[in-house]
Amino acid sequence: METEAPVNCLRAEASRIADVLGHSDRYQYWVGASGKRYLFTTMPVAIVGDFQNAVVLTTLPRKNPGSNWVGTAAQFVAEAASLGRPKRAYVHLLSPTRAARQAVIDDLHAALPH
Repeated sequence: METEAPVNCLRAEASRIADVLGHSDRYQYWVGASGKRYLFTTMPVAIVGDFQNAVVLTTLPRKNPGSNWVGTAAQFVAEAASLGRPKRAYVHLLSPTRAARQAVIDDLHAALPH
C-alpha cells in the first residue's frame, strides 16, 4: 500500500533537512514580490552555463551593494562579462517550462533591490 506525503512536506522541511544533512549553505529560498518562495541551489559561477533551462540569481560584488541579477542561465552566460564577478550563483531548477521560469524571474526581479 502506497501512502503519499503531504504536498507541503518538502517545502516546509527543506531548510531543516538541509541543516541536518550539513548542506544548509547549499540551499536558499528567495522570496518574490508575490510572497512566493523559490528554492535555489548554490552553484559555482563557472558551471552555471551547464543549466541552460534554469533560473539564475546572482549577488554582485561589494562595489555594487544591494545589486542583484536574475534571469536564465543562457542570459547569465551571455551577460557574464558585464556583470563583473558575482559572489555567488543561485540556480532554481524547479520550473519546468519557459513560461514558469519567466514568471519566477519577473516575480523575483520585482522584489530584489537593484
